[in-house]
Amino acid sequence: MKIVILAPGGGYDASALPMIPTDSQVSVLGFESSPEVVGTVVPLQRLGGWRAKLTAAAARTMLGRVLLRLTPLDPGVVYWRATQASDVARKAIRDADLLVASERDAAYAAWRWHRAHAKVGRQVGSVFGYPAARAAIERASA
Repeated sequence: MKIVILAPGGGYDASALPMIPTDSQVSVLGFESSPEVVGTVVPLQRLGGWRAKLTAAAARTMLGRVLLRLTPLDPGVVYWRATQASDVARKAIRDADLLVASERDAAYAAWRWHRAHAKVGRQVGSVFGYPAARAAIERASA
């Protein structure tokens, strides 16, 4: 089973999904990676320049965060575009059997990739959070 963890923050460790079969491959797609990550880590390109400064300034206030969600600088959209721009990430997602959106900003990317797979007639499981991922893995192994 090929599992892709969509984690903009890069946070994932093996204890989140303890029942993964030994023959499974885990890829983590994130802007950062944490030292306890188990599996293949695919680093993604962050925004830079004025976009990063504007996003950081808007993220300091509640109104700024709400307004940010209405623009193309929305962190979920930025993450989805980063997964789209990376050849390694696209290949990992194309070959995946299960997409796990581990954070809020990854949910949009998981939804978009799930729809892209469905348009070409390929079924891929997409879930939000590790409890749902554990249930999907148990169903797949049964």
